[in-house]
Amino acid sequence: MQRRILLTLAGLASLGAAAAGSVLTEDWTDPARNRALPVRLRLPQGQGPAPAVLLSHGLGGSRDGLGYLGRVLAEAGFVVLHLQHPGTDSTLWQGRMDVGAALMAAV
Repeated sequence: MQRRILLTLAGLASLGAAAAGSVLTEDWTDPARNRALPVRLRLPQGQGPAPAVLLSHGLGGSRDGLGYLGRVLAEAGFVVLHLQHPGTDSTLWQGRMDVGAALMAAV
C-alpha cells in the first residue's frame, strides 16, 4: 500500500495546469482491503511538476485535519495529499461510549 501511495504522489506531482489551484475531496478505493480511502488533494497554482507532501492525521483525525497546513503548502507550490486512515479516524470512537455505559450500569 505504501508503494502505491508513493507512486500516486509521484503521478500527482506531475499534474498539468488544468486543475491548478483545485481542492478535490474524494474516496479512493483500496481493492486489496475492499474499502474506501478518504483523501483530500490540493493542487498548487502554476504549470509543470511540483513537489508532493503527504499529510497524515493523528489518532482519531480525518482528511479534514491539518487544513491550514495543506493550504499554506499548496500556496507555496506543493501538491498536498491529506490521507485519512480507516480504523484510526473518527470511527475509532464509535460504539465505545455504549460499552462504558453498560459497564457503569452493571456496577
